Amino acid sequence: MQKAVEPAIEALLAADDPCIRWKVRVKVLGEDPGSAGVRALQEEIRTCPRVRRLLSERDGEGQIPYHPYAKWHGGHWVLAALADIGYPPGDESLIPLRERVYAWLLSEAHVQGVPIVAGRARRCGSQEGNALYALLTLGLADERTDDLAGSVKPRTRSSIGTNEAQPSAWRAIPPS
Repeated sequence: MQKAVEPAIEALLAADDPCIRWKVRVKVLGEDPGSAGVRALQEEIRTCPRVRRLLSERDGEGQIPYHPYAKWHGGHWVLAALADIGYPPGDESLIPLRERVYAWLLSEAHVQGVPIVAGRARRCGSQEGNALYALLTLGLADERTDDLAGSVKPRTRSSIGTNEAQPSAWRAIPPS
């Protein structure tokens, strides 16, 4: 490591926030995420003020009362943030958030909502990508995870609706 960077790394490793220490240890220094020290740090993260705030909107059923994609407050964003800050995997109290995210992203309205612009299907996939990252990282993936991954790239005409008026839209979707 360059000498000019070492003081910054040392300062970050001394931070009160365990999320910062986790990010530096795992993402910068490459420490094994499965090591005892990192797992202990994740247990600190589980109860830190940042996590308490992220989860503070949950109701008695463990759900957040906003649309899953409500900027920074919906379950989609909360799960993505938890995954990003090193929250420990396998917390079953997060399942109600997962369920709302799956219900939204796998809904007919969401899947059928792929716009056709200039004859091409337009889909960014960042919503699904963030959800996949969060669900896999947090140990919340289940049999629907493959369905979610598959929904990013429509595979048949019926998956994004009939577009007989603009058949060129289908050439924009590479075959599976």
